[in-house]
Amino acid sequence: NALPPVPAVWAQMSDTGWREEWQRRLETFEPWLLEWLAHPADDPVWRRGSVRTAQGEGYDRYTCPVLLIAGWADGYRNNTFRAIEHMEDWYLLAGPWSHKDPSTARPGPHIDCDHELIRFFDQH
Repeated sequence: NALPPVPAVWAQMSDTGWREEWQRRLETFEPWLLEWLAHPADDPVWRRGSVRTAQGEGYDRYTCPVLLIAGWADGYRNNTFRAIEHMEDWYLLAGPWSHKDPSTARPGPHIDCDHELIRFFDQH
């Protein structure tokens, strides 16, 4: 998509600057949001990006334990808390971070997210 690359990460992956990469993305990719906005809310285009859909297509599909990770500074945190209201077998890991890996996300404090993932899969 046309989002800018994370400068610190991009510097480790490429010889080109992150601004040049962002410019390339802007010139190459049409923003995905434009496609979504061209369709009504109950259209299959919207359904593929949401678990909150019709009976049998939504939360009912999840019959196994589900691990959800939410950050209080994450713009999507409401979706996570909404999901646990509809799921039977869930485990929630929530804390003071953004939409990133809790091991490195800001503002912190950080947790050993890999340890939590392994623990979840060991139990299930």
